[in-house]
Amino acid sequence: MSIKIKNKEKLIIDKTLLEDKGSELNLKKDRAGMENFLALLNKIGVDFFEVDRDNFNYIYNSKKLIYRVKDQKDAAVINDYNFGYIIVDFDKAKDFDNYFINLMNRSKIILEVDGKEIDEIFRTDSYEIFNNFNVACIRINNVERCNLNGWGEIIRRIKNTFCSLVDFCASNKYFMATAISMEALNDGADFITVAFNGERYGISSFEEVILALKVMKKVKVTEKLDLLNDLSKIYEKLFRKAISPMKPIIGEDIFKYESGIHVDGIEKNPLTYEPYEPSIIGADRQMFIGKHSGRKAVEIKLRELNIETMLCNMDKFLSRIREKSIQVHRNISDKEFKEIYYNCIESRDYHGSKIS
Repeated sequence: MSIKIKNKEKLIIDKTLLEDKGSELNLKKDRAGMENFLALLNKIGVDFFEVDRDNFNYIYNSKKLIYRVKDQKDAAVINDYNFGYIIVDFDKAKDFDNYFINLMNRSKIILEVDGKEIDEIFRTDSYEIFNNFNVACIRINNVERCNLNGWGEIIRRIKNTFCSLVDFCASNKYFMATAISMEALNDGADFITVAFNGERYGISSFEEVILALKVMKKVKVTEKLDLLNDLSKIYEKLFRKAISPMKPIIGEDIFKYESGIHVDGIEKNPLTYEPYEPSIIGADRQMFIGKHSGRKAVEIKLRELNIETMLCNMDKFLSRIREKSIQVHRNISDKEFKEIYYNCIESRDYHGSKIS
């Protein structure tokens, strides 16, 4: 599903399969799971999936695949399949023979050049590559830093010189990948290349980019963002990689809160702490009671459980809650919360109340 920025169509390439070196084994064992994973990515906003000869065979739908060439051993694959796009490394392109080049030219070529060597493509002796290849797009790879002057000038230069589209694949070396991808799209790039949970692979995280487009840039994106929660669970099972609980967008703990000031802020205005509603990504807000909880949090929890707040000595109740949380080394459950409450009630009529 393409998106539009400044009335220009933008496309997203996902390379999770390529970046995860262990994915081939999982593809063999769980093709249905992999197809489900890719289908959800597509529904949420990915347009193409980048693969190579190690993993493309395990994917049924080849229409959305972009094939990365490693060497001339890929000739057999390219001869048998009609890929829409083929990715060729700029440094390797000079070494391919005419037969292999002609095979690749049946598809559109994405020419990949390192961001540190972008000036190389403008050298006169590099023009032979553009004469030999059907270059439709130039990918600027391994972009490590934001550009304070914007990317507009270099993007326009590439388009004017080579009449090609432009793709950015940002590195997360300095934790700027999401910002770089956003800048590039805003400044005229036609593609961005990302990965789901991309932080693990050192590139832009798809989930961060798509949310930033919606929340910060007010771009119209898919209405299927609530599938991100399901996608995270499939990813963990399929790739056998745990997502950090505090990972932006998809971490399971990002909408959990406990401390008093946080609870008070969420109660008055969730935007105090949250840039978007958790329901947008299929998540729920959760308040926990523990050693950091204050009076406000406890009062809210009592209301949630339909318990009368005036019957208890609140100071004594809070003290007991903190003692219990420290004792068990975690937040306390609703059942434990009610047990402590009834034990604190001064009126004997409530000591024997049934705890449900």
